[in-house]
Amino acid sequence: MTIAGLVLDDFASITAKTNEPSEAFTQGMTQGYEQAQEEFKANQAALSDELINTLADMAFTYAEARQEILNGLRPVVQAMIEQLVPHMAEQGLTSRLADQINDACKDHTPNLCVHIHPDNVQTIQSDTGASQFSNLTLVPDESLSRCAAQWSSDGQETLIDLAPLCDQISDVFETIFTERAQSHG
Repeated sequence: MTIAGLVLDDFASITAKTNEPSEAFTQGMTQGYEQAQEEFKANQAALSDELINTLADMAFTYAEARQEILNGLRPVVQAMIEQLVPHMAEQGLTSRLADQINDACKDHTPNLCVHIHPDNVQTIQSDTGASQFSNLTLVPDESLSRCAAQWSSDGQETLIDLAPLCDQISDVFETIFTERAQSHG
C-alpha cells in the first residue's frame, strides 16, 4: 500500500462533545445513588437491631449465669450467717468484755456488775480471771442474748449488743439474693 492510496478523514467538521454526562445518565446515576443509600440505611438498621439483640441475649445469659452462681452460693452463705456470724459475735463480745472488765478491775473500779447471758458466764470467768477481782460480780441474765452484755459501775451503764449487727449482716445477704432473683427472675 502506498501513501497515495490512503484517504485521510477530516475531523474538523465533527463538533467536539462536551464532558458533561447526558441527562439520562445523570438521572440514572441519581436514582442508583438514592437506591444504594436506602439499601445501606436498611442494612445498617438491620445490623444495629441484630447487634442490640445479640447484646441483650448476652446480658440475659450473663444474668442467668450470675443468678445460678448466687443460687449455688446461697446455702453456703446462709449456713455461714446462721452459724459463724453469731459464734464470731459471741467470741468478739467475750474478748471485748474481758478487756473492759480487766481494765475496770485493774483501775480498782468499785462494784463492777456485769449482766451476761447464762451460757457466757463460764467463758467470761475463765477469760477474765474474774475470781481474782473482788469488785466484780457476774450476773446471769436470761433477758440478754448470747451476743449481749450490760454492766454498770459508779452510776454509769453500758450495753453492748451484737445481735442487731448479726441481723443486719443477715439482712444484707438476703437482700442481695432477693434483689438479684427479682430483677432477673
